[in-house]
Amino acid sequence: MNNIVLFSQHLPLAIIWIISLIREGNSLDQIIENKIKQYDKNGILEYMFQDLLDILRATDLPTFNVFQVMSITHFPLSEDDIQRILKISDSSRSSLHDSLKKLVEYSLCTSQLNRYSLKSLAREYGVSTLRNEPVSESHFRNSLKAYILCLAEGNGGDDWGSYRDKYEVLNSYWENIKELFSSLQASWKDDFSCSYLDAKKLWKMLQRFTYLYGYWSVREEWTKALIDEAQVQGDNIFCAELLAANGWISLMREGEVNVNSACNNFEEAMILLREIEMQDTDYRLYNDVTLTILLNLAAAKVRQRAFINAKEIFHMFLSLWRKTTTIEQRKNCIENRIYNRFYIRYLLYRGEYFYRRNLPWRAERYYHLVDNLCQKIEWARFSAKANER
Repeated sequence: MNNIVLFSQHLPLAIIWIISLIREGNSLDQIIENKIKQYDKNGILEYMFQDLLDILRATDLPTFNVFQVMSITHFPLSEDDIQRILKISDSSRSSLHDSLKKLVEYSLCTSQLNRYSLKSLAREYGVSTLRNEPVSESHFRNSLKAYILCLAEGNGGDDWGSYRDKYEVLNSYWENIKELFSSLQASWKDDFSCSYLDAKKLWKMLQRFTYLYGYWSVREEWTKALIDEAQVQGDNIFCAELLAANGWISLMREGEVNVNSACNNFEEAMILLREIEMQDTDYRLYNDVTLTILLNLAAAKVRQRAFINAKEIFHMFLSLWRKTTTIEQRKNCIENRIYNRFYIRYLLYRGEYFYRRNLPWRAERYYHLVDNLCQKIEWARFSAKANER
């Protein structure tokens, strides 16, 4: 043991890695001889790490692969996560458990609340090693990206029914999600267009979640970055949607300056929509974005007490909404939730319009309609909003 301590230069992590190497079948004499022959220019920790990783690669490929996939993220992953990312079958689940146990025993990773993450030094060395294997690095990064996107798709979206359970899943992976967006942003700047499309997809799936969970600053950062890229890509409908989203957060912050800023965003988005060449446009998407912006703009005008303007915009919204839905669709609340969601928001803001004009009895009629419709489409959050008034 004294020889191990001396050779390790009294570094605790080096001692653990030397013992791990010995457990893998190496003698201390072999370890010392290899260092003298091959690694004399490297620090003791880097040498120990490289030798340990080489042995895992040669004798325990499953554990080596688990280590590699963990090295591409700063944040913890559960055993289930790693199983899905590496597409490990249920019959091989015990092997994955053994691999994680070994990585913990070898002091390469830590375990907390059933989630695993590499120690910072092990990750630093692991990333450096992975860069020498670009095919493997690309494979693991794509697998992790696909997994996080799938997680967002399965748990994101609108706030219907028991959305809180799904949003709690997203919240537990929030750091992983932010890391993915940063990676996608770095990639689209290198002109990888699929990264922009993936980031766009992620933003759309998480816009309700980020709003309701108070991640407004992060959402604004993402939105501003995507606005810049949408302009480069000529993605004008999405750019208008992003401008409206930024305006909405400003509106929620309240105060004269924020409400004015929101109006500017909504009006800029409407100008952008008018400039779009309709022959190459997805009409449903165009109408959905237009309906959203009209509602947001009307709500902003109400809060500016510009009631005449607000009333005009409400009429514009109602006219377009009626054109885009049939009577049958309006009756079938569950199957046509999206368009009925638009109408419910219209009713709520119309109620606010009358409330701010000191006509509470007229406002109450609209709030009652909101409550009834919300119950039909299982939109409890907006039902609560109506009952707050």
